[in-house]
Amino acid sequence: MAKFPSIPGYKIEKILGKGGMATVYLAVQENFERQVALKVMHKTLVADESLAKRFQREARTVARLSHQSIVPVYDVGSCGQLYYMSMEYFPGGDLKEKMRKGLTVLDSVIIMKAIASGLDYAGSKGLVHRDIKPENILFREDGSPVISDFGISRLTDSKTHITVTGSMVGTPHYMSPEQAQGADVDPRSDLYSLGVMLYELITGEVPFTGSSAINIGIKHISEQPDRLPAGLQGFQKLLDKAMAKNPEERFQTGEEFSNALTLIERSLSEEGEATVVMSRQEIQRLASSSERRETGTASRSRVESPRANRVGQGHVARNAGFSLSSFLNDPKTLFLAIIGIGIVVILVLYFAGFGLSGGSQSPSAPESGVQTVLDGKVEKLLEQARVAMSEKRYFSDDKNNAQYYITTLLTIQPRHAEARRMIQELFSRYMDISSQKMKQQDVEGAEQILQRASTIAYYVQDRALAVRLIKNNNELNVLRQQLLVRQANEPLPEATSRDDRVTDGQDPAGVVQGSGKNGDGESESPANPVASTDAERESEASEADKANAETAMADTTENSASSVEGETEGAQADETLSVEVRSEEVPSKEVPTEEVLSEKALTEKVPAEKALGAEELAEIEKLLKSARKAYKRGRLSKPARDNAFAYYMQILSRDGSNARALSGMKEVFDKYGVFINAMLAEKDFARANRYYAGLDYVLSRKAELGDLSENVEQLFLEYEKVRENHRSTIDDAYGKLNKQLSTLLAKADRLKSGGLDDSVNTRLRAIYQKALRLSPYSKKAKKGLVETSDYEAVQLVRQLEQGNQARARHHFAVISQTTPDYPELNRLKESIQQAEANAEQSRVFTEEAARLMDFTYKRPGLFGSNREQRKRLREAYAQIAKARSIHRFDPDVKLLLGRLEEKYIAIIRILIKADDKEEARKFGQDAVNFNWDGDRLAELLNRL
Repeated sequence: MAKFPSIPGYKIEKILGKGGMATVYLAVQENFERQVALKVMHKTLVADESLAKRFQREARTVARLSHQSIVPVYDVGSCGQLYYMSMEYFPGGDLKEKMRKGLTVLDSVIIMKAIASGLDYAGSKGLVHRDIKPENILFREDGSPVISDFGISRLTDSKTHITVTGSMVGTPHYMSPEQAQGADVDPRSDLYSLGVMLYELITGEVPFTGSSAINIGIKHISEQPDRLPAGLQGFQKLLDKAMAKNPEERFQTGEEFSNALTLIERSLSEEGEATVVMSRQEIQRLASSSERRETGTASRSRVESPRANRVGQGHVARNAGFSLSSFLNDPKTLFLAIIGIGIVVILVLYFAGFGLSGGSQSPSAPESGVQTVLDGKVEKLLEQARVAMSEKRYFSDDKNNAQYYITTLLTIQPRHAEARRMIQELFSRYMDISSQKMKQQDVEGAEQILQRASTIAYYVQDRALAVRLIKNNNELNVLRQQLLVRQANEPLPEATSRDDRVTDGQDPAGVVQGSGKNGDGESESPANPVASTDAERESEASEADKANAETAMADTTENSASSVEGETEGAQADETLSVEVRSEEVPSKEVPTEEVLSEKALTEKVPAEKALGAEELAEIEKLLKSARKAYKRGRLSKPARDNAFAYYMQILSRDGSNARALSGMKEVFDKYGVFINAMLAEKDFARANRYYAGLDYVLSRKAELGDLSENVEQLFLEYEKVRENHRSTIDDAYGKLNKQLSTLLAKADRLKSGGLDDSVNTRLRAIYQKALRLSPYSKKAKKGLVETSDYEAVQLVRQLEQGNQARARHHFAVISQTTPDYPELNRLKESIQQAEANAEQSRVFTEEAARLMDFTYKRPGLFGSNREQRKRLREAYAQIAKARSIHRFDPDVKLLLGRLEEKYIAIIRILIKADDKEEARKFGQDAVNFNWDGDRLAELLNRL
């Protein structure tokens, strides 16, 4: 039998469900002998003070609410380490279960009305639920729904944010655009989520799906749901309003939402709707077939069901403020109407004979005019781009450059073949120029060019070119590090001769054969710098050292990352890592030439070479030449037998006092020290360990020489001490790395806890990049860097929503440079391209609207007509409506709507002043069907 927690006053019977924060039990409250749902916080979370506060906050919040559609709380308390609250038990299950079984559309509307009423009440108390979804809608035995789980709710005026500003809170499929952006929310956010639930109830699918929470969030911010098929068109206007991206365009209260549902409920009750649950594929099929049947005019672009039309007609009648009864009861108006009828008869006869010159204009004429304007602009931009490319005016602060012309062209026609080819060519030229500047060690120039390239990277489809940008950025980072090393006065120690120096572009690891290239110029797998003439021992040592070297850095990183918590911010938090590189070699002395060594051997009467036979002397001479050749080629201890160390070992085994062999052996030992120090200077601790392993290995070969001469013994003892000094230096460097990495990551954690904004995210990105320069294997730093790109992605979409494509491109450039493998990169690129195309098309529509409005109204004479002026104004609004439909935040749209409203008001006032109310009403009837931002015109019409 399962062991349940013991809470005085309650007898727990079974588990109802488990969540990430608490377990809900079915229990009996013994005092009242009633069944309750007992919610108990997980013991493991009680230690987290913020989570405990959140649990208590939910209990206090819900306990203050009293509404039939909100779950009532009976009791709140704690017992030892157990935090609990008891609530009404709902045996009817949740909405998700009912959806699986099937609901009629009418039942769905009734449920949504009840939830809207509950949200209206919660909103009136300043409370935002923030996680409205089917699983949080429970049912009583009588079938009435209630809202549960206020676990992440928050008062709108709360100064305490348990969650981090800038992060997404809620369930991705149901969250509002402002939730997806990590912005502050108000009760209208819950109404958006309610709209999503209604969409799912009547179609069987949520409006947006995706591979990740970020992916779904971006769709909530930037995409529109599939249009409903003809059978569900009665819901279209309601859902458009409920799920508007801008909170100002949604239902402002739950009561408004409920009232709109009531109208649909009446219509459904009259028509007796059956269960309607449709697949996404069927919706798309019906929607597309419906679109094919529709015409292209703005007034006919939305097909509504009869019941939706009835709702809309009622709305128009109220706004117009005009009725037949009031018209007939006004004697003055009736008298004017009789006169007007006589004038109309005359006008009919007149126009029947002479016709209307403006009456034959096709409604599609403005459309063709718009296309002509666009085509002309495309050709002009293309020619300007060609000239700029030929003159190498790739980029400049003004707009007279190739990049501006090509990108502008692509905003108008994103699939223009020539423009796409030119943008690829421009990108390729940027890559060539940046490579050339890096060869000249012009870091700033190369960086500037690569930044320009990153701004057009999202146009590039060629994978090889995209990879080249990453490669050039990596090469620039390497060059920058090399220059920093030089500036820090930490040059690599001089080799014994010019030939011994590492040439430009040579990988220091290449001194160990196997880490560079083979004789055919093909890359080989990296090998350990440990060498041996004994193949078996060489293999064992190589594998062990390689494993140690490759895992040492990762182990260090993970240990440091795990020790971040509780680390105080030290004085070194903002320091640049500087490793004190000790000079571990024996004090440098000028290496004598072979002639001097030979002379020294003679004067000291060392019998080495003299005691040997001619053949052996010749063999030693041959070995010496092979050793020098191997050393100059960088073969210190590999490959087996054909390396400098192996040759010197052979010589010393025959002649333990050979001065040139001793000097050469010293050079080999010193060279390992050179590369250990070089790697430490570049903060490459893994490779420093490998070179240390190489030095350790060659020194361990001493036993192979048997009885050592005094000179050989002294040389090995000397460098064994040097080896220990190197070990100490590397260990100190690792310790410093651990400390600084821990400090950096702890600083990032503290910075995040204060909330995210652009400035904080920029600082976090710099911290994580710095941490990864210290330790490329740090998982925490890698994850943190990706999270900074998540933030940039949300900001990018927000900027597109606000019509700021330039800022969106900036965010894209940051993401592509910081995390070139970011999974949403292509989708973000497409969003920018679409937004830019929409902005350009919107501009053409607004320009056409401005042209149509550019006239001075004059009252027509006795035989004149207002038809042409009315038509121009209607066409102007149609152009504005098109612009608004594709670019909601276009500032020109709001400006032109204001001008158009002023135009109507001025004309209607002129007609009222002239006592021509009939014509005034005609203009009013035209305008009342428009979707105005303001209400000044409606007020004027109501006074007519």
